[in-house]
Amino acid sequence: MEITDETTLATLAISINSLHLPRTLAKLYSCAIQTLQTHVQSCPSHSPPSPDINQSLYNLLIQGYLSDLKLISTMVEYAPNSHNLGEKISNARTKVDTWQDAQFHAMGLVKVSGERLYQNWMILAIMEHHHAARELFDLLEKQSIALDADARLCIIADVVEEKMKLSKKMGMLPRLAEMVTVKQIQSFTNDEGGFPPSADDVRLFVECFEMRSKFQEAVDFLDQIGWTSQDGQERERRQIEDENDVKDHVGSVIQLTEKERLEMKVRLLKKMDRYEAVFDIYCGELLVLLPDQWSYWKDLLECAAVLEDDVHACVVKCQIVLDRILKEEEEKAANGEGPKVPLRGPHLFVVELVAYMIKDGDVPSAIANLSEAIV
Repeated sequence: MEITDETTLATLAISINSLHLPRTLAKLYSCAIQTLQTHVQSCPSHSPPSPDINQSLYNLLIQGYLSDLKLISTMVEYAPNSHNLGEKISNARTKVDTWQDAQFHAMGLVKVSGERLYQNWMILAIMEHHHAARELFDLLEKQSIALDADARLCIIADVVEEKMKLSKKMGMLPRLAEMVTVKQIQSFTNDEGGFPPSADDVRLFVECFEMRSKFQEAVDFLDQIGWTSQDGQERERRQIEDENDVKDHVGSVIQLTEKERLEMKVRLLKKMDRYEAVFDIYCGELLVLLPDQWSYWKDLLECAAVLEDDVHACVVKCQIVLDRILKEEEEKAANGEGPKVPLRGPHLFVVELVAYMIKDGDVPSAIANLSEAIV
């Protein structure tokens, strides 16, 4: 007889946790969830399960999902060059099975509650399930190469079947994750009076699009979150402002910063080789937002180098941006709006441009630029 009573399960969980047996804990909750789900599904339509049973199933599904995450977090991570291939395969199989359980538990939570948070739990589990399946598939490939001919013949049938199942998963899971992600984005878009997606939501959705190599879709999503509606009109989104909002809101309350949104957009545009758009974001938005961020200046130069074959044209392109940023900062300082600490990034960038010209052999121009900067 399976145990489904919450108090009994909680007592057992305390004992199992004290013994550091995460695999046993995950199995305990998984069996209890299966038993309760079977009971709920067997109830006739004219006599649905009681609210108490649904609440118990809801609580068990949450604990089941969390126990799966705990089990995965305790698994040994092997170095890429490790020779323990057999142990790595065993570990990878456990990871695939555990993420699959987490996926099913999240699906159960979505069915029971319909909360957006659990939709996101499901997306995460699906994507991690895909990554685990890919890892196991690659390890099985290595094992086939490493074995001698006789040993390969002994296991080839089982391995081929396992790889076929993994291959089907790797094709299906990204599509499933994308389908749920699009549905989530649509719900945020339609819910004009609701909260905008949290920073965690945005990162998850963008990662899902990246997994499908749908970089433009990810960029489009970043362009419209929280600022525009379906018809392209700007609108105000509800903000999390007081204690009641925090209590009522399910999920993270931390919103994505404009800096992080633009940085994510830059990363995606680079993957599409859209360096002109990347350059525009740096010179028109990121460097205006944070003119002292050294990494932005270096990326600006890298983009210009991709866009311009000629070193002189590249430097001129960067110099125009540099002069404009410095002029804007001088105007801010004159109005008492500038930073209290003098900027270093733009001035260091002058040296970087000089070094770039010297590396190309254009020493006279480099000396002229450096002399002008010093004066």
